[in-house]
Parts: sequence; C-alpha cells; structure tokens
Amino acid sequence: MTINLAAAASKLGLITLVVSRDVQDDDMSVFGQGDFPFTIVKSLPSEKPNADLVLIDYPAGYREKPDSHVVVCPVVPCRLDYAAYIKARHILDGCDVIEICNRGDMRRKDERDFILLMRKDGASVVRNRAAFINAHNQSKTIFDSDFAKTTRIGESRAEIEGVLARVLNQKVN
Repeated sequence: MTINLAAAASKLGLITLVVSRDVQDDDMSVFGQGDFPFTIVKSLPSEKPNADLVLIDYPAGYREKPDSHVVVCPVVPCRLDYAAYIKARHILDGCDVIEICNRGDMRRKDERDFILLMRKDGASVVRNRAAFINAHNQSKTIFDSDFAKTTRIGESRAEIEGVLARVLNQKVN
C-alpha cells in the first residue's frame, strides 16, 4: 500500500520519500528496481529530508511508538489479524490513526461483513484487486500509465487516493 500511496502523492506533485523499515516487505523487494517518481530509502535521514510527505513503512509486528503522529493501519479482514491489531492498538495512543480494511473480498460473506463493520466505524477500504499484484510483480504502481486500461483501475486508484486524502487531511490538522 505504501508504494501506491507514494505514487498517488507524487501524482499530486508532492515530493515524496518512502522509508522502509521492514527488510522483508514488498517496498524493500522493489527497492531500486522500479522507475518510481519518489525515493525509497532504508532508514530515516539524519537531517530533515527535502520532502512534502514522508511515508514510513513498518513491519506488521512492530511494537514500538511510531515516528509520526499520523499512522495508517491496514487490517486484513480476518479475525486473527484484527485481534493482533486490537492487542497492539494501545501503542498508538496519542496518534491520529487511519484504519484501512485492506485486501478485502466483497464476494466472501465473512470478509464482506468485516469490511462493512470496519467501514461503519470509519475505516477506509482497499479491496483485493489483481491490479495491485500485477503492478507489484512488474515493479510499478497502479498509477503507472501501463495500467490505464486495466479493469476497474479507476476504482483501485480512487481507493488509494481516498486513503491519501485522509493522510493529508490529518497531516494538516
């Protein structure tokens, strides 16, 4: 999700820096392989970076206070993932948390129910779509021009842009 958020921000003209704290994460696996309109680094720079937006991607099991007051928390629509998130939620006390129901499939009743419940509680939704996997496999983002004719790409992009809008709104407030 971080790579696509960075691409959406870059599309708006924002200078964007992605800091990948997770050495096994997707962002690190594409590090240096893609032609991205943003920079990906392995750690926070020692001096304030020349960037309008810094996105820090943490590993899923990270259990320390993050380096930002705005935190995007993607939660996969399953009981185990949600339970792990709820157990660790106290770490984010004092942060502006943006919950995202990520990789949900509305065709599955249990996931649909979970998505609808999270949405009711204010979460954004980013559905499970082939475009995300295809873009990742090609070291690209869903905002790359190669994906302009992909089925439902407008919906995929709108979901990511909606998350970005929430991030930027929280950043300003």
